[in-house]
Amino acid sequence: MAKKTELKTIAIDIKPLLTARNLLKNIVKDAENEYEQMGAVQAFEICYELAWKTLKKVLASQGIKEIYSPKEIFRKSYLEGTAGRISDLDICYQDHISSLVLADIREEFTESDLPFEVELVN
Repeated sequence: MAKKTELKTIAIDIKPLLTARNLLKNIVKDAENEYEQMGAVQAFEICYELAWKTLKKVLASQGIKEIYSPKEIFRKSYLEGTAGRISDLDICYQDHISSLVLADIREEFTESDLPFEVELVN
């Protein structure tokens, strides 16, 4: 008889990561002088911090907790298969959200560069 794998469900707030990523995209696209380019570097650093901290939470949810540096987290994430697309991060939503808004949110997640798949569930 095959052993059942118990999946642990945790909530990981990725909104700050998405916000920072969108800001970075806009800054890089619109940077016209060296000050704006410096702002793009700062936005990248924020995205980097949020990305490795989010991956750390994902790995911790899978029982991998003894990793401390960003380099270790990215390496372990790659080895565990979470550096590509990881399996379903479920985001619950309430009934009063319109289907058009849900479609827009799904499209944003589908087109995002996030290293995991996001599924919206009710």
